[in-house]
Amino acid sequence: MKKVLDPQQMKAVERVAIDEIGIPSLVLMERAALACAEELRKRFEGRTGVLIVCGTGNNGADGLALARILKLWKWTVSVLIIGDKDRATEEWKTQYDLCQKLKVRETKLFAEADIIVDAIFGIGLSREITGDALYAIQRMNARKGFKLAIDVPSGISCSTGAVMGEAFKADLTVTFQFEKAGQLLYPGREFCGELICADIGIPPQFGSIIPAVRGEEEDLAAFKDRPRDSHKGTFGRVLVIAGSYYMCGAAYFAALAAYRAGAGLVEIFTPFENRTPLSSLLPEAILSVYEYLPMDTELLLKAIKRADAVVIGPGLSTEEDAAKILKMTLLACRVPLIMDADALNIMAADPMVKDILPRKAILTPHVREFSRLTGKTVEEIKADPVEAAKIFAKKCRAVVVLKDAATVVADPYGQVFINTSGCSGMATGGSGDVLAGIIGARCAQEKKDLFENAALSVYLHGLAGEAAAEDKGENAVIASDIADGIGTVLCRI
Repeated sequence: MKKVLDPQQMKAVERVAIDEIGIPSLVLMERAALACAEELRKRFEGRTGVLIVCGTGNNGADGLALARILKLWKWTVSVLIIGDKDRATEEWKTQYDLCQKLKVRETKLFAEADIIVDAIFGIGLSREITGDALYAIQRMNARKGFKLAIDVPSGISCSTGAVMGEAFKADLTVTFQFEKAGQLLYPGREFCGELICADIGIPPQFGSIIPAVRGEEEDLAAFKDRPRDSHKGTFGRVLVIAGSYYMCGAAYFAALAAYRAGAGLVEIFTPFENRTPLSSLLPEAILSVYEYLPMDTELLLKAIKRADAVVIGPGLSTEEDAAKILKMTLLACRVPLIMDADALNIMAADPMVKDILPRKAILTPHVREFSRLTGKTVEEIKADPVEAAKIFAKKCRAVVVLKDAATVVADPYGQVFINTSGCSGMATGGSGDVLAGIIGARCAQEKKDLFENAALSVYLHGLAGEAAAEDKGENAVIASDIADGIGTVLCRI
């Protein structure tokens, strides 16, 4: 998995590189500017007209270094300075002096250019943009031409992805050494355009820092690790406690996904009325059906005891019987337990449920369910989903999968995963049930690291959605397509 840092973490890593290891900041700046220049050269021929808009901090210094490099390559370059030169950083002043000696053209006009480069603010922006900088960003966005952001589009919070009043809309963002959280979270992700992470020689020395991570396809090899001398029991048994009277779709999607993700056996605990359709839809599944509770309590407890992982909640309803089933499961379960959908709604309505969460719980709320669980508004959650997930994970002593366009996974110990896979086609009924089934399958096979299991499952789920959209088109994707896409993704790993 790739490391993802927030601004404070990135500054701490840079400080070690510069102050403790002794790498000059100007060396890092030169490599950063060269990386940007090389990305432009890949896309454009020489002598292209470039306007670089620079602030007076080190992001602006990167822009000045880029101007110097492009000037030496015989490109037509102009720089426009935003801010007080007298208050600029020492690195900026050094780069500005070099540009003057090389006669890099300085302008005060937002003229048209083939390429417009944003080097106003760096990753540390923490306030709303006003004044000259606001005007500059508005003028840059209004101009035609290819737009490059150095490190991060000015106006985007690298902690949360929030727009700080106004933000530069880039076609390409070149960031350095490590991706930043705000570049992967929405809406910041949309403003970055294509995101390139360039190696500029900063050693990965984190000390006590716990960076977030994101997935790479090679990480999914864990789903394909299947010994030749194996049998169905080798790959675990998933119990799916799902569905309500005459409502079995969610149970089907979760069970189907568990099988597609590699579970050896899947058992569905569901009302008697769902037996016939589920037998027809998924004959591979084992059905344990109940008619009345508490008469069938023993049936449930035996099913839990047989399981290597339990998924509870899809389509369960919030009726009294469903609440009884949930509480019995929480008290009896000793294996990884994935709580989704109605299990979370029951928990939101009855705070006592939090007190009996088992030690190996994974909660998978979407934003509105998370709002009901925490009492926070959807807007508050979306403003900083990483922090919201971390706080709730610590409070519940559970892994939390906060589902949204960029899903965040957090555990009680501060680990965070930010998902980068998926597409709008996954905004369809049953998609979350499929994810719950994938997590269940992974936990049934590997019980030790619940955080990694949840993170890899979220990443696979998103890639499966992308595969389904490629096959069907984003408008036409349904949940069973996402489940079928699991195999498509794993085949290419």
